[in-house]
Amino acid sequence: MAIEISQSNTNFKMLGKGQMIVILSLTKKAKDTIFVGDKNDTLNALMILLTRNTQWTDYTEEGILIITIRSSQQSHSVQSTASSSRILTQTSFPFRIRDILLSQCNTGYVYMLI
Repeated sequence: MAIEISQSNTNFKMLGKGQMIVILSLTKKAKDTIFVGDKNDTLNALMILLTRNTQWTDYTEEGILIITIRSSQQSHSVQSTASSSRILTQTSFPFRIRDILLSQCNTGYVYMLI
């Protein structure tokens, strides 16, 4: 299968990552999918498409920000807005989750694995 994907030519511009999944699923082997057109334009279009945030990626990132402990990896603007709504913070829970031993007692515990 041959296809052209372009960032500069609107006739061959892709709108979503789902389109890329459909294109790749039309052949059994990746070598059977051929991209035609300018190589740099095709690579640029694929990079932009694959790194574009979607409603789903934004939703999952917000969920991760709510339960995260390590705020140093977040950007300053995101950290200031999300730190007040996070469940696990350095103040309320100063240990890394992996440093806590799991209880061997059978009186009833619930664990959340992420």
